[in-house]
Amino acid sequence: IRTPGYWLGPKTSQFAEVAGILIVLQLAVDRGVCELVICTDSDHSRLSFICHLPSWKSNGFLTSNLKH
Repeated sequence: IRTPGYWLGPKTSQFAEVAGILIVLQLAVDRGVCELVICTDSDHSRLSFICHLPSWKSNGFLTSNLKH
């Protein structure tokens, strides 16, 4: 997957879904967007941001194997 300034490499579709949302969020911040609605049919992506993000932030975004 190629996007402006990003090369994600060979990853899973779940990785690409979350990465796509992160890229959109960064672009929105860069452009001063104040309100943004993201629609997805991916429970994985939705739960990643609603449920898992706080714990990922608190552990420094380490995997279960303690890797970045």
